[in-house]
Amino acid sequence: MAVISALIISIYDGFVMSSSPSLPFWNTALLPMFGFNEAFLGGVTLTILLIHFGIGGNLSVNLNILELVEVGLLLLNLLLLIVYLMTMFTSNLTSKVSALLLLRGKYAPYFLGGGIFTGVILTLLLIFYFYFTHQVLALAGVALASLLGDFVVRFTFLKVGVYTPLSYR
Repeated sequence: MAVISALIISIYDGFVMSSSPSLPFWNTALLPMFGFNEAFLGGVTLTILLIHFGIGGNLSVNLNILELVEVGLLLLNLLLLIVYLMTMFTSNLTSKVSALLLLRGKYAPYFLGGGIFTGVILTLLLIFYFYFTHQVLALAGVALASLLGDFVVRFTFLKVGVYTPLSYR
């Protein structure tokens, strides 16, 4: 029951946002997939962090595999963002305007700095640093950078959704 609830919660915001046809930037099936991947990535990061702090209980999990899963999920997250933005650029004009606001407009520093640099690049660098050194402080940095990046991406996605008004004939 807990797993089913977690799955629903992880994709719920994507389904809510994608059900709005008047905001084409949100109206895509990629949004729930992105939300699920972000939630799964956060869960893996938190699991690794809890195990290293000794809070994980009796989990018999191979940490090397979890760390590789985390790298894979982060790269998948980057791929989903790229595909999402490419889809928006090739979609209708309103979606393209939203994507341009995200990459070159008012919210570009937040998205590129907080979402892409902090949430993906810095997180990936910290994951590799942790993988080779196993310093818990680096792992805490991974969790913090990943959380901040996820928040900024979601925030900017909400802010750049341009409304398509109804046309009257």
